[in-house]
Amino acid sequence: APIDEIKSRGNELYTHVPAPAAPTLRSILAATDRLDRVVRMMLRGTTHDPASRPPRKETFGVAGFLWGLAHDWDAALRQRALRVELEIAPDLPDVKTDPALVQEILTELIDNAAKFTPRGGTIQLTALHARQDLVIDVHDSGAGIHPQDAPVATERFFRGQSSESIPGAGLGLGVAAALAERLGGSLEVLPGPGGRVRLLLPVQAQELAAA
Repeated sequence: APIDEIKSRGNELYTHVPAPAAPTLRSILAATDRLDRVVRMMLRGTTHDPASRPPRKETFGVAGFLWGLAHDWDAALRQRALRVELEIAPDLPDVKTDPALVQEILTELIDNAAKFTPRGGTIQLTALHARQDLVIDVHDSGAGIHPQDAPVATERFFRGQSSESIPGAGLGLGVAAALAERLGGSLEVLPGPGGRVRLLLPVQAQELAAA
């Protein structure tokens, strides 16, 4: 509410300030928008999240879903000379979960990978099922994460050794991990060359049988 009030009063004031002061007021309003996004990210996935809702359970085709996601991100990242590649196991089962939350999680992971991937690099999505889990990896060709940083990389506001020159508040992986838990899954950050984050979602026995 305070942020909304600042934005509202600032917009009202904009038509009354002298022209030389307009750029300063625009900068204030832009900073307020950024603060608003940070606050929303801080709350996302917590018990105070205003956008929280019970996860919807519906069966959807993971292969087609991932193909569309990879296609859209590949097109979006071309201006940064990045490629998004997809590798899907041939026997990938359909999954009963919340597609909107899965998309939000993977969007955070791909966006995070893009920040750490140099021009001309690649972000690879791979999907397979192992035992009772659907396993989706987002693997980039960046420097990767230091082994000592990997266990705490999903803590909110965490900034690793390779993040000093990268814009951001250190919230994306924490949000993705919280949303994965709401789906009964988990998120793993793996150290080593190239950044790799793994999303694990439970697959019910009947879904594996149907595959």
